[in-house]
Amino acid sequence: MATNTKKLANSLTDVGKTLSAIGEELKKADTPTILKTLGSARAACERCLGLVSTIDETAEAVGTEEERRFLELESRLRELGQKHGWAVHGQWPTFHFAHAIEVRVNPKKRTLAVSGETVSATDINQLESLLRMEVKDLLPKSHSPQKWVDALYAAYQNLGQPQAPINALYRAMVLNMQSSTLWEDARKEVFRPLSRNQFRARLSNLLTQGVSTTSDGLEMRLLPPLHADDGLFLYQPAENRFGFVGRVQFVKA
Repeated sequence: MATNTKKLANSLTDVGKTLSAIGEELKKADTPTILKTLGSARAACERCLGLVSTIDETAEAVGTEEERRFLELESRLRELGQKHGWAVHGQWPTFHFAHAIEVRVNPKKRTLAVSGETVSATDINQLESLLRMEVKDLLPKSHSPQKWVDALYAAYQNLGQPQAPINALYRAMVLNMQSSTLWEDARKEVFRPLSRNQFRARLSNLLTQGVSTTSDGLEMRLLPPLHADDGLFLYQPAENRFGFVGRVQFVKA
């Protein structure tokens, strides 16, 4: 199909160049040469009309290929995860890559939504590029599960609630990560980001590594939300699936 499309593109380009040249000639033509130039224009237009059937055939072939790719989308998503060693969970139309990144299919628009970006559902290469950029920032090389659970507890203490809402804990973590420089001069260069995907990935990593106790011996417990909208969809390694977490509590182990 790619060969036929390229051949059609070359033919259309050639006709376009010919018609453009003829147009320039007509601007300068005197009466004796106008008829000859118009004859050339007619021949070029007839050639262009001859490409209509080829255009229709190519459009039909492209549409068929796009439909096939869309029908195979779920298997292609899972193959993409396997290729890079990214765990893929979920079912149509929502999937999670690397225990953190949501990829949502819009069947009506034939698009994929991932981290605020929208790409064609049949453009796996573009999706792959977006996911690679996201995945590399989920867990920094210096990431320490023990330091992370201690940081969660520090943020939890700031909230002053026995059962801290997970979304409030996320916001407290973002605030605690900032240096004093940010509060003196709030420039983007000194802001330390923590995306929701990063928060989800690092919290899931604690569970995967079996690290849930602070250095002071307090155990982290994850509780379900009162309402799904108040929760964080989080990977639960014990059950090898995602589930909603709404509240976090630290208790004596």
